[in-house]
Amino acid sequence: MGLTNKIDLLHRIPNLRIIAVAPLANLARCAEQIGTDYVMSWRPNPSNMVTCGFDAGRIRANLRENLEAARGCHLHINLKDVYTLEGDVSRLARWTTIAREVAEEIAP
Repeated sequence: MGLTNKIDLLHRIPNLRIIAVAPLANLARCAEQIGTDYVMSWRPNPSNMVTCGFDAGRIRANLRENLEAARGCHLHINLKDVYTLEGDVSRLARWTTIAREVAEEIAP
């Protein structure tokens, strides 16, 4: 049972403000259940973002799909567990630029 199926349990925790949504969780289903009750700290899969090659089109499509799914929610994107950049540190700056562009497209 992953996070996607435990959100009803989290609603019982007093003073909870942020729910971390791991890469394996279904962000769309989590967003439906969380709504604006909490901040979702979404942790995208780093291998889809920057660690296993760098494909701007793939990154943009992944971000767009997930940001659309979380539209209207309070969302924090936390790119973590980046153990390698395959020697290309500029990937982080390029990813940040793409993430900001997609967020501006999706934001109301």
